[in-house]
Amino acid sequence: MYTINYIHKIININYKTILFLHGWGCDKSYFRQTTEIIDYANTIVIDLPGFGENEALTQPYEIEDYVNEINNFL
Repeated sequence: MYTINYIHKIININYKTILFLHGWGCDKSYFRQTTEIIDYANTIVIDLPGFGENEALTQPYEIEDYVNEINNFL
């Protein structure tokens, strides 16, 4: 829960977000049905670099590269 002091009023916010990350050889479409039924949280579904609607990689990625990409996004 987040508490915001907005113009001398306290507002409490419950904000839930779920980030879906696909596995090797998949893309964001893998989670389409799942995200359609989730109504209690915001959902974020991304295509990792080199997958789905993204262009092919110009150099091989290691796990750390994907971690860095996700951290930069967040």
